[in-house]
Amino acid sequence: PNVFQIPQQTAPLDLSTDSFYDSRKEKIIDRINSIRLGGFSEIITNSYNSFYGYQAIGCSWDLFTLQNLLDISNCIGGEKLSSILRYLAEDYKNNCSGMPDLIIFNSHTLEYKLIEVKSTNDRLSDAQKNWNSVFRKFNINFSLCKVLDT
Repeated sequence: PNVFQIPQQTAPLDLSTDSFYDSRKEKIIDRINSIRLGGFSEIITNSYNSFYGYQAIGCSWDLFTLQNLLDISNCIGGEKLSSILRYLAEDYKNNCSGMPDLIIFNSHTLEYKLIEVKSTNDRLSDAQKNWNSVFRKFNINFSLCKVLDT
């Protein structure tokens, strides 16, 4: 209750607190299970159509079309997508940064790859290392790409 107090809020007030996940655990797990079992297309479509244009943390409406989001989700699949979302939900404050820079995907072959791009002088942050371990744990296709200065 009372986590949304004004219409201009971009997230619930408790999003970055320890109580966010615990106070919604049952509903989050239900949604995660629905995504894991393949319900992500309907959830994405309904959410996109209902909230398009609203400001929300982590959401840039001009980056992806609805079809892009559906294609990417189909490539990744419900099992892996639900693992990523659960990791975010369990500790948003500490897990909201460090996601890879790029995603490449082929909606016809259902191939995808998450890519972190680094220069020769750059290193993975702790948050990026944490995500990398999540990707390995759940067999999510991820690569580190080192860009050479020529």
